[in-house]
Amino acid sequence: MNNLLTLQLPLRERESGIHDFAPIADKFPGVTTFLDAQQQTVVWISENGHRKLVSNNGILGFTFEQLEQLFHPPEAKKLAGKIKKLVASNNVEETASHFIRLKEQGNDSWNWYMACARIFKWDDARNPELVLCNFSPMDTIHFIGNKAIRLQEEVEFRFQHEEEFERLTPRELEILKYFALSKSSAEIAETLFISEMTVKTHRKHIKKKLNIGSYFDLVQYARAFDLI
Repeated sequence: MNNLLTLQLPLRERESGIHDFAPIADKFPGVTTFLDAQQQTVVWISENGHRKLVSNNGILGFTFEQLEQLFHPPEAKKLAGKIKKLVASNNVEETASHFIRLKEQGNDSWNWYMACARIFKWDDARNPELVLCNFSPMDTIHFIGNKAIRLQEEVEFRFQHEEEFERLTPRELEILKYFALSKSSAEIAETLFISEMTVKTHRKHIKKKLNIGSYFDLVQYARAFDLI
């Protein structure tokens, strides 16, 4: 273990337990980092992370959001938001997790990781001082990685289209669900005890409000907003 990374930390961090943790950090899968809980800046990175992500210590002192060359910006922003909530809750049992893409050294493509963070140390006033964040690679479990990618895409879609979705009425939501389940207008009409023409009118309004033109788009909304 190269202790230079640890020795470059301010005295407060060196005495906080990081120095004792460092020798076992590389036994954890992926990359391990410590963040200043209040500033959310990286104050330590494991040797494995040093080898995989950076060729120097340029990551120290920066937030995930600022390291756009290493962390996919939209996902880094969401992870940072979850860590802020974690620190604000100040709950020893709570964990913040998020799927995030990292760019490994010498590789121009983004690789999927699962990030998990917990409060590691408190100050004398019981305020969070350090946050431990581990990034586990998902490339060795392809089927989970693919599901994670689809889930992340749905989350991003939901975030981008929430305003349009909220324009739908309860009845339109109900009809959107049935259409996404491949029900015909006649079947929906029979189920809801309304006329087939009424169903077709609702579908027209749904497509206009969501600005969609295909069945695929319709299903995408239904999946992203948990209608099916």
